[in-house]
Amino acid sequence: MTILINSKFKWIEHKEENIDIFFKGFRVKENIPLLIDCISKLSKYKSLLEVKHDFLGRFIKSLSGQFSIIVKTPMGTIMIVDKVSSIPLFYAKYKNQIIISNSAKSITNKYKGNFDNFDKKSFLEMFMSGYTIGRKTLFQGFYKLQAGEYACIDGIHIKINNYYTYSPRNSLESSTNNIKERFEYSILKPMQQLINDAGDRTIVVPLSAGKDSRLIASSLKYLGAKNIHCFAYGRKNAFESKISREVANKLNIKWTHVPITIRGQKDYFRSIEFKKYVNNVDTLSSIMYLQDVYVVRYLLSNKLISSDSIIVNGNTGDFLSGGHVLPAFKNQSNFNKELIVDIAWNQYLDKHYSLWGALRNKENDRYIIEESKRVMRERGISVSLCGNNLSGFFETLEYLQRQSKYVINMQRAYDFYELEWKMPLWDDLFMDFWEATDLNSKLDQSFYVDALKHFNWGGVWRDVPINNYSNKVSPYWIRPLRNTMKLAFMFFGKDKWYRFEKNKLFYFMDDNSNMAIVPYSKVFMDKRGFRNDFSWIAEEYLATHNLYWKDLKDSGFL
Repeated sequence: MTILINSKFKWIEHKEENIDIFFKGFRVKENIPLLIDCISKLSKYKSLLEVKHDFLGRFIKSLSGQFSIIVKTPMGTIMIVDKVSSIPLFYAKYKNQIIISNSAKSITNKYKGNFDNFDKKSFLEMFMSGYTIGRKTLFQGFYKLQAGEYACIDGIHIKINNYYTYSPRNSLESSTNNIKERFEYSILKPMQQLINDAGDRTIVVPLSAGKDSRLIASSLKYLGAKNIHCFAYGRKNAFESKISREVANKLNIKWTHVPITIRGQKDYFRSIEFKKYVNNVDTLSSIMYLQDVYVVRYLLSNKLISSDSIIVNGNTGDFLSGGHVLPAFKNQSNFNKELIVDIAWNQYLDKHYSLWGALRNKENDRYIIEESKRVMRERGISVSLCGNNLSGFFETLEYLQRQSKYVINMQRAYDFYELEWKMPLWDDLFMDFWEATDLNSKLDQSFYVDALKHFNWGGVWRDVPINNYSNKVSPYWIRPLRNTMKLAFMFFGKDKWYRFEKNKLFYFMDDNSNMAIVPYSKVFMDKRGFRNDFSWIAEEYLATHNLYWKDLKDSGFL
């Protein structure tokens, strides 16, 4: 077995007698003695493959925060990722050995030419959604641990166990006594821990017009944090930036706006630095996250934040609090279970596997459903066993796929620029609260909004708009053109207008200008039914691995 550690990601090595521990994470160091004690109790086994899951799994589950750990012992090696796989770990099978690493690139570089055979199904998954299903990566024989998993390795044998799965059970109703106080405790305790960990360092918050980042900023202020710096990005006069500034001003927090233009994004996407970013943080299981990387570079290069700052984003309160509950479950009393399941699967595919309309056919849809079910069965979860908690099944599925693969990938931008980061909305307490909260309280995030307005931390919840910028069209210059074109489409119907607007105008209306990763002419002429900027990001990412649309045709997916 071979262990490859990429030093750029600032992992720490701890040696003690015959145990070698590599790790990255928060509050891991203080748990090293407990970890060593736990490993020492395994010495009665000849191989880690014989170790009972309940013993080792219980200990790993007790660890909190974001971390990844590799433990090398005389009995074999243990790989551990946290409950959301925030710091990735990879393994590959090569000849008669297993290679493990904290960097996919470290493996492919050292064994160049041995992991070139792409997995056709993973290729399809990536083109449809931007990420793979399960442990698969783009290439055969190459894998990434999933959220809440650990692996025991002995020689060429590997045994994977899951110690945690986010599984909403709908037991805690909004009418339950002290539910608002329970919510308050679930967020304020991890935020206080964040303040304690930060000390005198600056806590930097990407502040949008939404709820989650506002929760971070307002609760920090409420708890007395002194050194907070918020930023927004996009067009100068965009609604998102205006609301962000209003919130920061009301909280009396330092605020910076980072301008993003199509020209600026084009230049960055063509830069050597961007190519290095894509190359170095590639997980082979998700497209790169572009939302923060340009902005972080701007803040650092202009000395607006220091290199010892801690980045704290709002991942992923909207998902946990019910913002992603499928519409099928809002009207489930009107349908029988079988029909709800069918409707939910269609909605799930529409939401997560529709980056390209041309790929939506019966065969591809059927494959995604069956492969998703397989992953859930591995976790001991079956649709047939969900009873009245069918919504929880799809929440768990999204947690295992989009959230812990793509959304969590935002942290790679901070890793690339060697910044510390934390995710208090993925704290155990916050996850446990929402895991127990009933479906009715989650619908339309009703309890979340009510609780935030109730506490009104910093006075920014009752009078400052939240996310209601759908009708705020920017930039200003496009409004007369858009209005004129909309009038011209009055006689053709809404569907044709929406298609025209998406294909011809969104390129200029995208506040983050991420569509600038491809030329406008390519978007204008496209006939494949792209959904949004993620569609183009996925295609460009796959092109870096010499995988193209024509390969989908050759593989029979079109």
